[in-house]
Parts: sequence; C-alpha cells; structure tokens
Amino acid sequence: MLTNEDGAIRTFALSYATKRIDSEGDIFLVTMPFEKWSPEIVAVFALAMNCEKKTWEVLRKRKPEAEEIYCKKARPWGGDIALDQL
Repeated sequence: MLTNEDGAIRTFALSYATKRIDSEGDIFLVTMPFEKWSPEIVAVFALAMNCEKKTWEVLRKRKPEAEEIYCKKARPWGGDIALDQL
C-alpha cells in the first residue's frame, strides 16, 4: 500500500501508520520489519514519522540505505524543528 500508484491508497496507509505511531510510539515502530522491507518502502513508511533526529537515527540503525531516499522525500517544516534536532 505504501508504494501504491493510487495517491489515495498511499495517503490512507501513511495516515494509518501516523496514527499508530502517535498512539503507540516506539512499541509500534519496533514491530515493523524494516530489515525485511526494501529501502524504498522503509523510506516511504518513515514519512509517517515526525521529521526529527529520532527518525533519522531509526533509519540509520535499522535500514541505512533508506535514509538518503527518505531525505529526498521528506518535506520538513523547519520552523518546528529545534536546532538540537538538526
């Protein structure tokens, strides 16, 4: 669903992941099989996470190849990111 060409399906999947991350936090993230997924899918999934240092650290630790792909796709709102998070 995360790489579906249909934007509505992809948006639905990302919204679902975002809600689960918001409500369950790290407990939900550690259940995700990033190591089994392609870098592209992990990068798209990471778009559901907050654009912050923790996200980059998760990618770097669990699927390093996804970090560069994620950085190209992410659209952070710089006004909301503290300097220590950059």
